Amino acid sequence: MLKGFRETWKQLEDCVIRPPRAVYTADELVGGSSGRFVVGRQRGMRRDLELTNCHQQTIQCSYFRPVGDGFPPEREIPCVIYCHCNSGCRCEANEAVTLLIPAGIAVMALDFAGSGQSEGQYVSLGVREVDDVSCAVAELRRGITTNGNANADADADA
Repeated sequence: MLKGFRETWKQLEDCVIRPPRAVYTADELVGGSSGRFVVGRQRGMRRDLELTNCHQQTIQCSYFRPVGDGFPPEREIPCVIYCHCNSGCRCEANEAVTLLIPAGIAVMALDFAGSGQSEGQYVSLGVREVDDVSCAVAELRRGITTNGNANADADADA
């Protein structure tokens, strides 16, 4: 009886702390493998990048921004950082991207450590995820993604 309870408890614990990782490809992100997309009349681009958090884990991110007239690469624009759920991944940001890009708002989506394509064995239920968000904020403040990569933006405009 007690052995059965322990096994059930372990399964419940694994379901919460070690949820199955989301498995996906770039084709499932807005912009597909090219990273270019159109939402309504607004063109956009996705730039995938890797960040290293304070625990030395590689975090996979996607930065989506409007491009074209009114959105030169050097122009700073507002950005929403999309945080996925416990067992999610950055693909969950697809709907937010389709709503925000036409409004001229960029989106930074990331796979938290232990989720999606990022390094890390376990999710921490919010304890360490804040470190991943801080890493994304620092990247945006440096202007590397907020100001865009001139070559990537030029490619998207083509």
